[in-house]
Formats: sequence, C-alpha cells, structure tokens
Amino acid sequence: MSKYLSYKNVALHGFAATRCPEPLPRFLGTSTSEGLDSFIARMKAHNSEEFDTIDVTRVRHLYVTLPTRDGTLRSSNSSFQPCFPEAARPTSGDLLDPGHSLILFPSLVPLKDLSYDGTDPTYNLPSPYTRRMWAGGEFNFHEPKGYLGLKIGDLVKCVTTVPSIEVKKGGAMVFVDQLKKLSTERGLAITETRTHVFLPPVRTPRQTVAPSESPANTSTSQAFESSPDVSYTFIPTVSMLFRFSALTFNAHMIHLDPVFAREVDGHPERLVHGPLTSLLLLELASRLTPPGLGGLPAIKRYAYRAKHPIFVGRNLTLCGAYLPREATGGAITGTQLWAQNEQGTVCMTAEASFIVDV
Repeated sequence: MSKYLSYKNVALHGFAATRCPEPLPRFLGTSTSEGLDSFIARMKAHNSEEFDTIDVTRVRHLYVTLPTRDGTLRSSNSSFQPCFPEAARPTSGDLLDPGHSLILFPSLVPLKDLSYDGTDPTYNLPSPYTRRMWAGGEFNFHEPKGYLGLKIGDLVKCVTTVPSIEVKKGGAMVFVDQLKKLSTERGLAITETRTHVFLPPVRTPRQTVAPSESPANTSTSQAFESSPDVSYTFIPTVSMLFRFSALTFNAHMIHLDPVFAREVDGHPERLVHGPLTSLLLLELASRLTPPGLGGLPAIKRYAYRAKHPIFVGRNLTLCGAYLPREATGGAITGTQLWAQNEQGTVCMTAEASFIVDV
C-alpha cells in the first residue's frame, strides 16, 4: 500500500480513506502545468490590497491562547517572569502589542479552492514543489520611536507584494518572500516580511526536512553560545495549535492531522506553527525591552529564522539574552532569542533591536 494518502477523501474524521500511488499535486489554485519561470513572473507582478478591523474579541482569543499571557509560565530566573500580568485584559482603543498583527488579514479563499494540504494556494508553487513551510520573517515597526502603533478598533490596510523568489540548491527548494505593509489613517505602522520555503515531496515516510537555508534574515545572529539571561520551558499542546490555526484561519494539515504530517510530509508529529514560535519569542523580547510610547516595548525591528521543525507535545524552551554592550558604551540595544527542543537542538533563532533614545 502506498505511503501517500489521498486527501480528496480525508480519512481521519469519519470519512472514507482512499490512497493513491503518488503524492497529489497542488491541483487547486495553482496549475501543475505552470512552469516555475512563469510562476515567478506572475508573483513578481502581484500586488494586493486588503482591509481588516482589529476586533477586541479576536485579540482576547489570542491572549488566552498564548502561554505568555495566561500567568502559568515561570522563568528559570527568579527575578524575571516571562508572563504579562494576568489582569491585562485588552480593550478597545488599546495599542496592539508587537507581533499580534499576525491575527489580521486571514485567508479568504473558499474551502473548495484550498490546496490538498489545506493551504491558501495564492502563493503556492507549481508541481513538484508540493510542500511548504514557514522559513522566517521580519517585522519593522515604524516611527515615531519605532512603533507608530495599531490600536484595537482600528481599520487597517494591508498591501502585499512578492519582492523576492529565490531558487536554492539547484532547484531543490524555492524561497518566496511576501512583503506586507500595514497602515492606518495615521500612517504606515508595520512592514512585515514572511518567507516560505517550498520543497518537493518526501520519498520516504518520516524524512523530516528543515528550512535551514533561508536567504532571509541574514543579519540574525547565528551563534548562541552564551547562557540565556532568561528562559522558560513549556509543552505546545494540540489545543494550542488548534486555537492558533483558528485565529489565523490556517487550515494547513501539518498542524492539525497527525497522519498527514507523518505520511505525506514526513514528520513524526504535527508541527508547531512557525509564526506561533516566532510570536512567543517576540513576547519574550517584549518582556526584556524597555517601555516606549504608550507603555509598549520600544522594539524597532524583529527578525527570526526557522532552523528545525518543532513538534507538538514535546518540551520547548524559549531563551533570551541581551546583546553585547561593548560597542554601545554599556547601553542595551537588543536581545538575541532562540527556541530549542528537548534534545537541545536550536529550532528557531531571532533578534530584536530596541529604540535606545525613548
């Protein structure tokens, strides 16, 4: 029997299962006959504009999903606690914390048009690049003083372009950057880059491939040899993944379906979302950052890079260390951050730059 499941008929939730001899192409939304060159040309001409309102209920749902917001985490450093105060309940008019804009602008692709793996096909490559993973990204928070500020209740405009598509390792993987500019009537607030890596299907089950050669975020620190100033360990749960998928309207089955993750994408378990891990590291950076305008962390730039998949139900340790101070005469200018699994493998690295003169 083939190791690849056909997800035209989903097997795990009461439906009949069928199997096919080869991995299915991304037959919905992206033509398998479209060549890579024509896809690149089409994407580089892409320019979309969307509007979304920052709804207080959605922000509250995010708060009860993140372990940094529920008061249960405890740091290895007794003088520092990674959680925000439990009493902090977002209300209309509050400034939106850095990174929480990830819940805005969910995909509005009809269910019938999703790719076979549950993803929005808008940016998916043609066959044979049938697998995709979130490889990295970057936030830049704009002036004044690094963070103009989105507010709960704001109507936000997002303009998305595709400035870069890079073929690596002789065509073995392709990296696609989405550039998102978020603004309100007050002006440009956030510029965000999201990098996805696209790969061919796995040839054998459980052949886990990590997005370890992302061309994005090349300035992010690669060495994490010193001990963290703060760290905490928790276990990402199935419920956490479900809630984050729902908040971001993300139906990618590598986060939801253990059989799909194992048999189709070659992972031993469901994957923790790349942006979820990134957001938790940014939450840690926010706790380490001096307050700026409106009491929010004065973070100017945050960049992150995925290095190894993170799996549900296993210990994950998030670490933060202040950047070296020698070059600034003792001023703290940022933090380096990383997430490591229970084997000690560094799975994601990140760096946050502070606004010093606030």
